[in-house]
Amino acid sequence: QDIEDYIDPVQAKNDDLKLGRAAKPSFETSLQDLITEKLNEVFFKYVIILNENLDIIFNKGQNPLLVRPDGQPSNNIYKNLHHALTIDLRSAMHSIEVQDAQAVKTPYQRLEIGDKGFYARIHLLKIAERPRLGALYLLFCQIDEEMDVPQSLDNETKEERFSKEQERLLLKAKEQLQSVIEELETSNEEMQSMNEELQSSNEELQSSNEELETTNEELQSTNEELQTAYAELRIAYEDKEAKQSKLEQLSAELAQSNQRLREAEFLGKIGAFNWDINSHKLHWTTGTYHLFEIDDQQYSPSYEAFIGLVHSEDRAKLEAYMHDLIEGKSLKPLVYRVQTSSSKNIIWIEFDAVVSFNDLKQANKLIGTLKDVSQIVAHQQQLTEQTQLIENVFDIPAAQSIFDFNQEKFTYLNERFIELFDVSESQIRNGVNSDDFIAQIASDSSDQFIAYLSKVQKLQPMQTLTIRFKLKPSDSQSPALEVRATASPLEMSENHRVKNCIVTIITKPI
Repeated sequence: QDIEDYIDPVQAKNDDLKLGRAAKPSFETSLQDLITEKLNEVFFKYVIILNENLDIIFNKGQNPLLVRPDGQPSNNIYKNLHHALTIDLRSAMHSIEVQDAQAVKTPYQRLEIGDKGFYARIHLLKIAERPRLGALYLLFCQIDEEMDVPQSLDNETKEERFSKEQERLLLKAKEQLQSVIEELETSNEEMQSMNEELQSSNEELQSSNEELETTNEELQSTNEELQTAYAELRIAYEDKEAKQSKLEQLSAELAQSNQRLREAEFLGKIGAFNWDINSHKLHWTTGTYHLFEIDDQQYSPSYEAFIGLVHSEDRAKLEAYMHDLIEGKSLKPLVYRVQTSSSKNIIWIEFDAVVSFNDLKQANKLIGTLKDVSQIVAHQQQLTEQTQLIENVFDIPAAQSIFDFNQEKFTYLNERFIELFDVSESQIRNGVNSDDFIAQIASDSSDQFIAYLSKVQKLQPMQTLTIRFKLKPSDSQSPALEVRATASPLEMSENHRVKNCIVTIITKPI
């Protein structure tokens, strides 16, 4: 089978490809590899590859013509080649570069290597450019012993051999001199061209220098302006820092105020709202969300949702109330029922609001408060029932109101209270001050009533306290009245003192 492969290598290669076997080298290829291997071993023992900068990038064999000079190491071929061959190498390189020769060989040079004399020369070949490698040069170093180099005829005299050697050296020197002359001429032309370019560049530099001088003057002027601007910017920056510090202080104070507001809303069961009538945007405070038991992260307030929280029986009443407010009517606070979102409890809300108007007297914003008065309403209902019971038993109408210790006013006045103490329209809306009330008490009972209020403020929940005093007659013909007042705590403050209480008053002539 091997013999057939040598006879018909193409057919064998095709058969191997069909059978999936690796193709065997042909007989001719094997012989070429043997020739190349032997030539490299015997004739091309010393091979050097140079790059386009004439640096050694590859060296084959222990080349005796390469030396390592003293000083800083370098891969340049001229610094590493035997000094006797450097001139020949320069001449060969000139032939390659200038005369576009592909291969150049130099004459023999007699060298002393060790204790023996040798003849050496170099062969220089140019290799076409390769990707990522650029232009390359291949340099073979041929070293022969004296006996291997052809000598002159034996019948020549010593003088003749010396003369021929000198002629060879002279011819070689002429060739090298001619190469040097050509290189100098080329360099001279390049120098002239460079001189012309330098002159042109010098003119451009002079023009650029004038422009730079002008630019320098402009820069100096700009620098002065920048210094002035920097000083102004510094002042502005310091002013900004002061304002920033003031803003941070105000932000901290605002945060504290908001926190106190939230705490006050939470403790007082109060919330606030802001309704933009034109855009229908509604904003709630944290207390309002807490009042309605709604998560402020998952709920966006709206007018429709706000009305939807109202008890079905009170919705029409609230909408009519808000319509009257927008129309500019002055109304006292409205109390209505609301069903909370999470617990579904029914609570009583006191709705109090004011309306702002634009230049055209059109309502554009409604601002108000919402207060949980469920406890007050419950006490009122309880006292109303008690008062009704008293009136049914004794057939005597009772006056009722709520006394607010913070405002020092009687609020939520019933008809009997208004009639008994001759309350004005303004007092009906805003409440009756304690001083105005005490002014209607007989002089011998006023101090007693003041002390009574102090004792009521110290009561505990579900306790009551009663006092008897006299009222001044409204005119000289009216009889003085004896008053029996009973107070019951309605809401307690943080320090466990009564915040407001319900007062029931029963009178009889003296």
